[in-house]
Amino acid sequence: MDTVFQIVYLLLVYGARLTGLTYNEINIVVYYMIIPMLYLAMIDKIMKRHWLKIGFGVVCLLVVVLTDFDQFSNGLFDLSVKFLLLFKAVGWNYTVASVIVCVVVPLIAFGALFYFSYWPSLRARFRRGVYET
Repeated sequence: MDTVFQIVYLLLVYGARLTGLTYNEINIVVYYMIIPMLYLAMIDKIMKRHWLKIGFGVVCLLVVVLTDFDQFSNGLFDLSVKFLLLFKAVGWNYTVASVIVCVVVPLIAFGALFYFSYWPSLRARFRRGVYET
């Protein structure tokens, strides 16, 4: 768990340096904007619609434009930490809770959504030989 936590932490630090954002800002962008946008895009694909990702994109844009994003990110990050600390009640420390809630659960959700949104068309293309090397 510690290794996964450190890898994710270092990736977020690298992302912050690369973009000029703070650690808290990049954390909020990744976990509250990019990952949900990916989920919503896959749900839209399943539903053959575009309104979830467009609506969420508008909300994200409004948050970035209409708030002091640094202050917003710091507040939301602090709330996220408090949420993860609640898992002490089931015996998880902050590191374990972070890895399970912020890595394992999102990967499972991504895998399930990917399966239902893209796998059928990819499987059909492979069967037709579209992806020949």
